[in-house]
Amino acid sequence: MEALGLIEVEGVAGIIVAADAACKAADVSLLGWESTGGYTTLFLQGSVASVQAGLQRGEKAAVGIV
Repeated sequence: MEALGLIEVEGVAGIIVAADAACKAADVSLLGWESTGGYTTLFLQGSVASVQAGLQRGEKAAVGIV
């Protein structure tokens, strides 16, 4: 089963760090990102377990930047 995960942060710097951490921590595909109104959203795809692991690591990395 495939899952979709999203991480949203204010600005762009945090999303770059989040994407790097998520893709290194889990077997997820980076589908892209979108920036709107000062917020940037990252889109990840993979198995449910992989997306959960990637989101956790990505969120932890982004919090350190934002």
